[in-house]
Amino acid sequence: MRSENSINRLMISLRKSRSKPMNFNKSVIEKIRFTFNSQQENRIFGLDLLRAGAILLVLFSHGFDPFLSEYFPRLRSLIFMDGVDLFFIISGFLIGSILLRQFDFHDNYSLKIIFSFWKRRWLRTLPIYYFIFLIILFVPVILPSIRGYNMAISFSIWGEYLLFSQNFFKVKTEFFSEAWSLAIEEWFYLITPIVLFSFHLLFKNILTKRLIFLIMMISIIVTCTICRYKIGVNLSGNIKDWDTNIRRVVITRLDSIMFGVLGAYFKFYFPKHWKNKSLFPYLNSVCIFLLFTTHFLYIKAIDNNTHIFMNTFYFSFTGIAVIMILPQMDLLKSPPKFGIAGSMGKIITHISLISYSLYLTHGYLILGHIVRYRNEYFGKIIPNISVTGILYFVLYFLVSVIASTCLYYFIEKPIMNMRSKEL
Repeated sequence: MRSENSINRLMISLRKSRSKPMNFNKSVIEKIRFTFNSQQENRIFGLDLLRAGAILLVLFSHGFDPFLSEYFPRLRSLIFMDGVDLFFIISGFLIGSILLRQFDFHDNYSLKIIFSFWKRRWLRTLPIYYFIFLIILFVPVILPSIRGYNMAISFSIWGEYLLFSQNFFKVKTEFFSEAWSLAIEEWFYLITPIVLFSFHLLFKNILTKRLIFLIMMISIIVTCTICRYKIGVNLSGNIKDWDTNIRRVVITRLDSIMFGVLGAYFKFYFPKHWKNKSLFPYLNSVCIFLLFTTHFLYIKAIDNNTHIFMNTFYFSFTGIAVIMILPQMDLLKSPPKFGIAGSMGKIITHISLISYSLYLTHGYLILGHIVRYRNEYFGKIIPNISVTGILYFVLYFLVSVIASTCLYYFIEKPIMNMRSKEL
């Protein structure tokens, strides 16, 4: 009954949003189906596959240097994608779907709708983040055995991480370093609806909603690209300067999430082309070409210091590359059901489910403590043999997955259930 009422409300809203009588053509029906399916919150295995791949890339890249670099020195150069960049695109795609529904299906895009969007997003992301943040702050108290290591953290740093301002213009501190991407996401949630609302007020009487939304996306993408260029001109060329001043900075990376929103825009307004499977081989070819190109230039930049492509267009090329495979992944609705493939599908879905908790816990809490105290404590578990680094990586991976699974089922999922009832 609720689903039928939702469809009826959407039909009424669509009628009101046009001055002319509506002709319910295929594109309108596709919009309704798109919205209805999103409201059901059905999981899409293709997106789960991308999300699981993203978090596994993050775990690998963070654990490679301390554990695996001695055994596989050339393995890192074979990784063609940054897991965080992939996370940004997936997040933008899902968030863009919500923004598009709210913007297109409401005749008056108001502050009330924006507050509803913020409430939904912040109930999803902030409670578990602050829970982990409190654990990180009180670990030295809970574990007094951490001796001889200065864990003193000033209150000003606490405030920056509570408000996600630690990397707005530049990365200021490496405390809880993986939170840099969360800051970019949270600022994106805050800024994007405000920009969209402003453009809506300016152009609602002269432009269609489709064009207003397009202008909003282009404006943020262009602004971030210009910021990267302006900052990059004054950099020394060192890869660490690039990482600190561009890669992990809010004002230079908002467009990475916006490329995911651009994918949602194509799905929403051009559903026929989005589902055209005959285009998939060409899109896949473009994706592979762009990833190979960006990776080749990235390796060159590391060898010869960063340059204008790395500073300005690297993240744009990566975003476009991932957009190319989104239609195919979005149409992969269900995982395999039987055999080894079915078991792998369940593992992938589980990794996707716990990916947010896994991202929050794997680094500072787990990897940091294993690296810091492996000789003093973990050396009693892992013998001193030639494959010690590999065993430490396995320990790091298993502990991260187990801890994140517990965190998901006992903390994150109950909070999401409360959010569903609240909304």
